[in-house]
Amino acid sequence: MMKKYLFLFFIICFTLSLCACSKDAPDPLGYQSYPFFVEGSLTCDEAIYDFSLSMEACDRSSITFSKPDSLRDFVFRVTPEGTTLSYEDMTIDFNKAEKTSLIRLIPSLFALKNEELVSSSEDMISSVPVLISCYNTSLGQLKVYLNKNTMTPLRFEGEDFAVDVLSFSPAPS
Repeated sequence: MMKKYLFLFFIICFTLSLCACSKDAPDPLGYQSYPFFVEGSLTCDEAIYDFSLSMEACDRSSITFSKPDSLRDFVFRVTPEGTTLSYEDMTIDFNKAEKTSLIRLIPSLFALKNEELVSSSEDMISSVPVLISCYNTSLGQLKVYLNKNTMTPLRFEGEDFAVDVLSFSPAPS
């Protein structure tokens, strides 16, 4: 019973310490101001997938692949209702895909939640100040590397994948 109380005490202290942070503390999810565009590269099972992602909202996105050639110019539209694949004049609707599928993986990285945040630390990588945030998500443990100067994502690392962000820009107003 004592362990439960100690655990509850730890959770309360942790929550209070988060609430006590100053307003100047960087928001590790501040970049998730929709809409925005991302050019990136996903490495998974030794395969590389280059993509363009347009995030309209946390649950609405479009992904176009440029590599591998077998996926070039395919456009996947992901919504809560399901996934649509478009290529030239053809469109195919899929039932809801598993949350861990490749197509749903990419936009889910750009729709993280504050309650999934486990820890944050700072480091210097190639003379760039970086904020490293660790999340516990439905995808498992996830590390997000943010450029501390711009607070934009540089890299996402999961247990069996990595996404390098090549460019990140807000949608034009």
